[in-house]
Amino acid sequence: LLADFADNPFLAAMHEALISHIHLFLRGFVKSKTTPSAVLAAHLPLLEAIRAGDQEEARRQARLHITCSRQDYERFIAQNMTAHGKRREYHD
Repeated sequence: LLADFADNPFLAAMHEALISHIHLFLRGFVKSKTTPSAVLAAHLPLLEAIRAGDQEEARRQARLHITCSRQDYERFIAQNMTAHGKRREYHD
């Protein structure tokens, strides 16, 4: 949604590629830990900065969101690895 709102085809393409790459994480971890309103709340500061035309704040919010998302993703991957380093099957 934010990528579409930004009216940036490159950003939209990057977002689509990222989503397809981390679909298991999104389907399993994110949906189990958050509600639609929580997802909106997490993106709202970025959306507001984009709406206001505040590039620096939008950049800061995007970096913050990516950092937090990466940490969540890394925790998800770690939880889905066995002690032997093999990937466990994940089922939602």
